[in-house]
Amino acid sequence: MNTSFCGRQAGLHPVEIALFLSVVIGALTIIASPAEAQSPAPLGKLSLTLAPSSLPADGNTYRALYVQLWGRDSTPIQSPEPVRVFLTSTDPDVAVLPDEVVIGPGSSYVAVPVVVSHSPGEVRLIAVAVGYADADIALTTTSSLGSQPPYRLAVSALPPVVYPGQPGLLSVALVDDAGIPYLAPSDIAVVLTSSASESIDLPRTVVIPAGDYVAITQWIPRKSDDVSILAQAEAIQSGTAWVSVSELVEQGEPSILEAYLLVPSMPARDVERQAIVLQALDKNRVPVDFPCTDIFVTSSDPRVLVVTAPAPPSQCEATRSYLTYGVRSTDRPGEATVTAGAVGMVSASVKMPTYGVLETRLSLQQAPSTPLGTDLVPSTITVQLIDQSGRPVVFHGGHTVTILSHGAKLPTTVKIPAGRSFVTLNLDRDSVEKQVTLAAAAPGVEGASLAFEVERHELEVALDVPVLIAGTEAEVTAIVTADGEPVANAEVVWESAGLLGEPLLMSTDENGLATLVIRPSEVSTNLSIRASVSYAGFQGSTVAEDATVSPSVEVGDDGPSRGPFLLIFAAVCMILAGYMAYTSGLHIKASNSRFVRALLGSRPLQ
Repeated sequence: MNTSFCGRQAGLHPVEIALFLSVVIGALTIIASPAEAQSPAPLGKLSLTLAPSSLPADGNTYRALYVQLWGRDSTPIQSPEPVRVFLTSTDPDVAVLPDEVVIGPGSSYVAVPVVVSHSPGEVRLIAVAVGYADADIALTTTSSLGSQPPYRLAVSALPPVVYPGQPGLLSVALVDDAGIPYLAPSDIAVVLTSSASESIDLPRTVVIPAGDYVAITQWIPRKSDDVSILAQAEAIQSGTAWVSVSELVEQGEPSILEAYLLVPSMPARDVERQAIVLQALDKNRVPVDFPCTDIFVTSSDPRVLVVTAPAPPSQCEATRSYLTYGVRSTDRPGEATVTAGAVGMVSASVKMPTYGVLETRLSLQQAPSTPLGTDLVPSTITVQLIDQSGRPVVFHGGHTVTILSHGAKLPTTVKIPAGRSFVTLNLDRDSVEKQVTLAAAAPGVEGASLAFEVERHELEVALDVPVLIAGTEAEVTAIVTADGEPVANAEVVWESAGLLGEPLLMSTDENGLATLVIRPSEVSTNLSIRASVSYAGFQGSTVAEDATVSPSVEVGDDGPSRGPFLLIFAAVCMILAGYMAYTSGLHIKASNSRFVRALLGSRPLQ
């Protein structure tokens, strides 16, 4: 409505215009407001996230299930009031949940403890809440490296028959239940014991280095005996080998070759290893010293495995009943037969498999799946050690991980605790940006990266500035909303060079309103009023408005003869305004009137 036109035609003072203008606006607001009051509430739904996504079946409790509220547009929303969520597990023998949890006011999610059993399996976790569509998610608990098999130690003691005083070889390899080599994520100490310590000398420990899968050492027989050798590492399935220490007997001529694998398999990644053991036997299969003759060792498939030179000393430089030969794997997985022969001796062969190597790798995951920057409860990042099948890897010495982050403040190094496969970090909601990228690296393991968006609500602020009269109190109101809902407890900083000596800080009330009471002076003519709004997790906003201060005046200064004309003119303007509202669909937001906003009962966004 063009109030300046009406004022000019009637010669009215701004005070007189304000008297009837407030009546017009109030009437139109009440007419227009029912449409807002009747708008339906948006339909919500539940969203479930598991972080970490895989859990070991170790009988522990993990706060790994995240229940989040989503709006109809599949974006997270904050709960205006407590929301009870009822939970159930389809198989309590695998995992158990609490009967119910509560998403508190101002939060979009809650983290739920999951109690896993010692029995690996798959279970569905279900969440139900009144007024929200329910949700479910599958959880698989598995055996892990560091909890129970399938990872084990494969032990070989060669040659299987030796004489007292002749050193033998012992290998300890880390493999899975199919015999596939597994690269240790860090040094693994292996304790060695024998069934007869007086019969053989054995190192007390060997170490499988980080990034490798095998350790090789020597053992020395002392007297004739049949001995077992046990290899043990913390929380990994142990392995055993058997050897026979024979009395020295009369030896015949070398006539038979025997071949053995010192390691059960090799990774297909261009690795060289002393892996083939040859032993010379006489016709009665009694171990004898190698003759000083040429030994020919070949591979049936050089594309998979290549034979390298024998380990020194050669058979002509020392008296020994066995030789070791090196082999080098290629990048091609497969199997090759290694054959050994010599003039006048029965040849021998053995099959060596090579596999795509199993490695430990890092996993990064945000939770809940769509972090909300305004959550009172901070979102999380989970850093986990897993194998290539997704099974959690528990490292009993702990593991230090380096974190590189952009868009979020996180520590540069974190340690996965001993006995756990993961660590959880909180995102600082006051510093997190919309786009977050992360990278994680650690010695001996494959790194990981992650990129995601943080949902951030935009603050909207509007100023309601009345007609300003010099020397008269007036209320300037900042109306703060986000996604159409009022925001309570937002910080509003008022600035005005003509009114305030320094910035004034306020907080919005439950209706998202902050009211500044001012009294313009007689010398004030033009004012600039500025309001800057901020709220944790929101994108801040600023609005400024210029206002003109009119000099003070008494109503009726022009004499009583103007009274009837003023009333008639006000009535005409009200009728004209009503007609314009009816014909043009004018809709005045309820936020323009504090009275109407209170009448409609606007609910704040906490």
